[in-house]
Amino acid sequence: RGHQPHGYLAGAGVYLDATALPSPSAEGEAKAMQMALQAAGITPEAVDTINAHGTASGAGDVAELEAIEMVFGETAKTLSVQSTKGLLGHTLWAAGLVESIAVVAQMRGDFIHPNLNLEDPMRTDIGFAGSEAVDCGPSIALSNSFGFGGINTSIVIRKSRERNSP
Repeated sequence: RGHQPHGYLAGAGVYLDATALPSPSAEGEAKAMQMALQAAGITPEAVDTINAHGTASGAGDVAELEAIEMVFGETAKTLSVQSTKGLLGHTLWAAGLVESIAVVAQMRGDFIHPNLNLEDPMRTDIGFAGSEAVDCGPSIALSNSFGFGGINTSIVIRKSRERNSP
């Protein structure tokens, strides 16, 4: 049709760990991220940005940050972790779609959106996007969506179709 794609779905991971409704599991979240990276054929070091599920809830954010540490280790310091919910609020069932669109918009516009109101991060060993947008968009991003009952999903989005180019 002559249209240039704005991004490419490179991999996805879904891991169900059947926790109680509002009880997040770092292990289940890490498994979904690992599955998405494996499906995309990349290592954690290839990822520039994580669009975190980040709901600003104590239990949820702690579990997600633990999961990021499990998967990314030392590489977590070089990431730009952000949450679209800080800009829009929680869009409930549409959150995964809205966050994916936000990642693609950042790739297309070559910027990283800010983490509004993040003044005192829970962890200092993970790289968070700052309070202002940055001119330098992601080439490869991981976007997380974690739901009640242990429904953990992660996707890898690439700016380029080519596996060997960012």
